[in-house]
Amino acid sequence: MAKANTQVGSDVMKSRKKSKKKKEPFNVMLYMNKITGAVYTGAAILIIIVGLRGLGTLAGELEVVPRFLIDAEGKIDANFVVGGLFLEFVMLLIMALATFMAPTGYEKGADDHKEAESGGGETPVVSELAKTINDVKKLTNDELQTIDDFVTKFNVLNKKITKMQMESLNALNEMKETITK
Repeated sequence: MAKANTQVGSDVMKSRKKSKKKKEPFNVMLYMNKITGAVYTGAAILIIIVGLRGLGTLAGELEVVPRFLIDAEGKIDANFVVGGLFLEFVMLLIMALATFMAPTGYEKGADDHKEAESGGGETPVVSELAKTINDVKKLTNDELQTIDDFVTKFNVLNKKITKMQMESLNALNEMKETITK
């Protein structure tokens, strides 16, 4: 009987091993938008609390401010400010940990990441980025050339105008001398 129980137990263990699926590793990037949203929400709450605290006793007179936030002096209770700071600290800490734990090159995909680490050539993302950078560089050089041309034309016109002004001043001086004689 003991041998039969051992056999049954062995069969159960084998079937469990076969039925186990390969567990995917935890991917923090799946939650990054939710984490970022929580951080922004904490920041919004903190901004409101600190802003109301900065109003001083005026905050206690506003109808839109809940009474539970107001202390005996008519200001926002300092405990809520500290709570808001702590909330935002925790949210930023969670975001920092999530960012730290995020796999490098996640946005490129697992295969591209392995290829990039092994030096197996450029990925499509890198190629597209290099092309975009070259396009921006060409556009910038074209714009700089246009600006240089404009400045050159402006300087030529400025010299012409200065020359015309000098000629006008000389003509006025001659007219003045002629009239005064």
